[in-house]
Amino acid sequence: MVRQPAGPDAAAQILAGLSVFSGDEAYRTVPLGIDGEQQTLNAEPGDVPAHAVPGERVRATLARLAAARSITVGAGEAETSLPAAGASAALLWIDEKQGRPGTTTALIRRGDRPASSVPAAPGLPRVQAAAAIDQGRFAEAGDPGEQGAEADLTLPATLEALTEVRQCRADTDFNPYLQKAVLAARLSPATELWGVPCDAGAYNAMYDFYLTGPGGTSPRKAEFPGWEPREITEGDIAGDGLVNPVFDAASNTLHHFPRARGIGDCGTIQSWAWTGEAFVLTGERSMGNCWGMPSTLWPTTWRTQ
Repeated sequence: MVRQPAGPDAAAQILAGLSVFSGDEAYRTVPLGIDGEQQTLNAEPGDVPAHAVPGERVRATLARLAAARSITVGAGEAETSLPAAGASAALLWIDEKQGRPGTTTALIRRGDRPASSVPAAPGLPRVQAAAAIDQGRFAEAGDPGEQGAEADLTLPATLEALTEVRQCRADTDFNPYLQKAVLAARLSPATELWGVPCDAGAYNAMYDFYLTGPGGTSPRKAEFPGWEPREITEGDIAGDGLVNPVFDAASNTLHHFPRARGIGDCGTIQSWAWTGEAFVLTGERSMGNCWGMPSTLWPTTWRTQ
């Protein structure tokens, strides 16, 4: 992975890692081989299973990657060959997106133009979540996947009476435990959030969400806008509801994670903050290929401040 933040003062980073299936021993040291010449990479701090090219060697390694005929990661049984074709074009694509060609900061085709000529990083959309409030009887109902039916909440009669909720109840009649795994949260003294379990399969539970007044009054469908329309990929699950949702009361944020398979190495992770008026998308990471990559290293497709 080659990462280059935007802006004139940003520094490039090269990371290499192995699949989560490789085992702990494979992560002690990770050699990166380019045209038969290897360098051993340092482990990144924390729990991320990735290793970094030392900062002072990044420029030289980028030049070698751009001209590489063969690339390998790992050693012994864990060694994997990567296709070298397209590396130069990928680096040039990053430079062009960030206005770097011909500057001293370019990943490839560097020139004499100073770093100050590189455009500043564009500002991130700002989202202000509403202040957290006491959850009261909903204190244990923010993570139905973890606590399940233990919160012992029942849906308000106003919700149970909705045609679409009655359909959800009929569709989940095979699993009484799932029917009781209701998500509920207080967004403000006047607004409640209710998540109704509508379907489940293996490692995914699908929910429909409603906003109501206190005690379930005046229910209306909750909306969770995306950052742009996009096609469904391997890591997505189609539908209007949310999958494996979790509400974080401290930040007034709702997360969901549709898993494309059980170990969670592919799918889409999204978060929405409640602003006091609506839910606003604050972050999205997505991985459409089930390659054993941990979610901490997935490409970020949307972020805010």
